[in-house]
Amino acid sequence: MRKILLNIAILALIFAVGCTEDEEKYPFQESAGLHVSSDGMTELDGSVTLSLSATNLKTTEVAITLDGADVTTVPLTEGAGSVTLTRAQLGLEEGVEGDGVTLTLTSNIESKPFQYYSVEIGNPWSFTPPAKTIYEDATAAQYFYYEVETVTDDISDITVTRAINDGDPVELGGTFAETDSIPVIGTDYNPLDTVKISIVATSGDQTSMVKGSVVIMPNNFVNSGSFALDHTTNSGYELVAGETVVDTFDIALFWEKEVLDSTNLDTIGFVGNQGTQFVKVDTAADAHLDFYKEGNVVDTKAAFADGTPMDTVTYVTKGEVYIYKATRGTGDDKKDYYGLLQIDEFVTSSAGIKDGIEFVYKYN
Repeated sequence: MRKILLNIAILALIFAVGCTEDEEKYPFQESAGLHVSSDGMTELDGSVTLSLSATNLKTTEVAITLDGADVTTVPLTEGAGSVTLTRAQLGLEEGVEGDGVTLTLTSNIESKPFQYYSVEIGNPWSFTPPAKTIYEDATAAQYFYYEVETVTDDISDITVTRAINDGDPVELGGTFAETDSIPVIGTDYNPLDTVKISIVATSGDQTSMVKGSVVIMPNNFVNSGSFALDHTTNSGYELVAGETVVDTFDIALFWEKEVLDSTNLDTIGFVGNQGTQFVKVDTAADAHLDFYKEGNVVDTKAAFADGTPMDTVTYVTKGEVYIYKATRGTGDDKKDYYGLLQIDEFVTSSAGIKDGIEFVYKYN
């Protein structure tokens, strides 16, 4: 038993002595035992600074190579040192963007341990396009927001250009800061125009670009529905709320039974209430059908302004299209609501008399 314990003790002592000697020569470390840090560099920077810290204080210098070629040797004092490497040393041409490089760092201690460090070329931009849809009739600006930031070098110039669709870029006037915004107003463009913005920053021989685009959208009615009016219920329809009501309606049936001719057995139409008015859309060459299909808000408002508003519409025929304008509130709270009505079908009695109208309509 004593012999076994003695052997174990001897082995433990040998292991301890061996570990102590090894740790003295090669302390526990990852690769060359270097901690490498840097603030990095961007496309606009001409250099990068590396900070080195060795776990083995016997390391007095670190050799840096790139693809087997010597770059520089960094002296360490008490295991610490730093070095600034230019684009030329990193094999990055001036004025040319790069994808970064991988350096080899070799310590000058026994066995020459080495490790790799990647210098990445960062994006200097923070860029945000307009957050909301820009409509053709929008008078309030939406913005491209940007910020450009370097690590070491100063930005000397920022240029902004704008192109519309496939047109040539045009430089925008004014001075642009490193943190700034570019406005886009819908009424400055046509529907479906693509507005392309490019921003170029310059620092020394380096340039970097960011770009984005936005499409100016047609302002079309996004909602549609249907309702019917007939002379038996004495009810109307509230166009803003979208419901059938008895008193506070915007539109009600206009109906008078009379024999006019062999094809039209009654006078039928509709009447406005609460100040609601109507303008008939031109039916020449079936223009009214395209007008309703497109359902453009801007065109609707313009046609109403150019037309002759009516409180009462009589002798309507199937397929006709009417613009309506309903108003709510007064003073500063006054708001106008526009939409399109189309005569979809007539409700007829067994005797062939038109008793009501079925409408389809578009609104926002």
